[in-house]
Amino acid sequence: KRSRPAKRRRRTGRRAAPRGQARQEGALEALRQSEERFRAIFEQAAVGLTRVDLDGVLVDFNQKFCDMLGYTRAELLGKTIRDITHPGDYGQGSKYRAELVKGNARSRTGEKRFMRKDGTLMWARRTMSAACDDAGNPRYVISVVEDISDGKSVEERYRSTFDSAPIGIMHTRIEDDLILHANPRACEMLGYSHDELLRLVTDDMLPSSEQGTDRNNYRDRM
Repeated sequence: KRSRPAKRRRRTGRRAAPRGQARQEGALEALRQSEERFRAIFEQAAVGLTRVDLDGVLVDFNQKFCDMLGYTRAELLGKTIRDITHPGDYGQGSKYRAELVKGNARSRTGEKRFMRKDGTLMWARRTMSAACDDAGNPRYVISVVEDISDGKSVEERYRSTFDSAPIGIMHTRIEDDLILHANPRACEMLGYSHDELLRLVTDDMLPSSEQGTDRNNYRDRM
């Protein structure tokens, strides 16, 4: 009998392994570079950036946030948000974290006072958003923190001047003359409480013959 030719051995996939391994190593390198770029942006940002877990503990933050509050990184790491928040302003973030767990929250912006290491206050505008895992479950709260202390200082000086002025001052809305703000002297002169004034327009305090007479004049000058 004529012998049959020996069957060739089927090639295994072992020779393709180096190519697959190269792709995997390339993906890991790309991921590493992406993380390095993110870390560089995180650290060089001109605003404070924080990552807080759902229990309110600081797990990551940039150097700008440390500088804002006067702490070193080692001193801040592991502190809770309550530890560095003015007692009168604590609760916004904890409420947001509770809503995150229930799936009811999106991003949120508000103002609050932080306590610096030296005991002074820092007014901040804070925007919070959720960082989720691959399954969409919230893991952390990412916050962008902007120092607005200078603006608040100017606002407080203006408010002090407004409230202590020896003359009556009111702010009214342009379109309908609704009273928006009134200082204590204006309330005293007109005999209304502050809350009562905020429900009135300026014509309510004028005789019917004089109502609306000067509206066009001052609007033309604006």
